[in-house]
Amino acid sequence: MHVDTASDVTLRNCEVVWGSVQDNFSHAVEAIDVDGLVIEGLRGEAAHPGLDAVHQH
Repeated sequence: MHVDTASDVTLRNCEVVWGSVQDNFSHAVEAIDVDGLVIEGLRGEAAHPGLDAVHQH
């Protein structure tokens, strides 16, 4: 999931399931310039080992 330039976002009871993983796939959730992100009940992981499931910047 990709969230960009937003505020007061809640992701609740979401699941990320990767099918065919591509090189450019990364985090299950990537949030850019998001104020007030709340994640509850996220199921899933990043597309590649060593990456965090959630990445905020």
